[in-house]
Amino acid sequence: MMAGSMKVCTVGALCARERYRCRGSRQSYEMAISIRDDETIYTEHPPKFLKCGVIMKPSEGFRPKSADVTAAGSEPPAPTALPLSRAERRKARTRQLLIDAARAMLAAGTATQASIKDITDAADLGFGSFYNHFSTKTELFEAAVADVLEELGELFDRLTVDVEDAATAFAQSVRLTLRLCRRRPQISAVLVREGMHYMESEAGLAPRLLRDIRAGMASGQFLKAEPRMARAAVSGAVLATLQIALTNPELVDDSACDQLVEQLLRMLGLPLDAARELAHAPLPVVELPESR
Repeated sequence: MMAGSMKVCTVGALCARERYRCRGSRQSYEMAISIRDDETIYTEHPPKFLKCGVIMKPSEGFRPKSADVTAAGSEPPAPTALPLSRAERRKARTRQLLIDAARAMLAAGTATQASIKDITDAADLGFGSFYNHFSTKTELFEAAVADVLEELGELFDRLTVDVEDAATAFAQSVRLTLRLCRRRPQISAVLVREGMHYMESEAGLAPRLLRDIRAGMASGQFLKAEPRMARAAVSGAVLATLQIALTNPELVDDSACDQLVEQLLRMLGLPLDAARELAHAPLPVVELPESR
């Protein structure tokens, strides 16, 4: 749902700025708002706000400054998202069915030879439904990979939102991501096949991993180095481990995943004892994403 469908101020009110956060994002953004006649005019759109394309909510704890109150002296009401129409819900479901079918094909290695009819048959949809959502197969499969990476990225965010120690956040995220992938072979297969192409992506796992590595370097826990190169080393090790988990699953259990994280922490600069403690510490209870 785009911002233009939300009313945040009473007509005639004088509003300056509001702060919002994309659902699933840890960052908040301000946007300028003005009122003209009977319309709400959004005069500034941060790029992430537009890219998010989903329901927005006020950041917790945010209160407008004195200049941000309405002319009547009260704070502007929080925006409320309008419910999706039946047609919009149906369209979203159809798009997700296509993405789910593409994810299964990526995991099975049949994406290259799959026709659009194969895709719509797998999704149990009519052939014409495809072009209501995607122009090409390439566009669909890119969306499917992005769907997998964002699913894992949201897990990273949930894990680190209340964790202040950078090395702990890194260790928990990587350990639980490895566990998730072992329990969701489809996700593992997609990442093994396509993950390297998205290592520099601005969405999904890549920016979250880079965030945690930079935080560790800033705190002095990780060695100062080029963070993108450190991310490349971590990503390569994780993807190689997932490949082994797919071909020789008996070699990759939870203990093996923890040993990998211990080695990664030592590579990043943690002393042996600290790396071992973090890599084998009890993990928080996390609700893993539903299997597709």
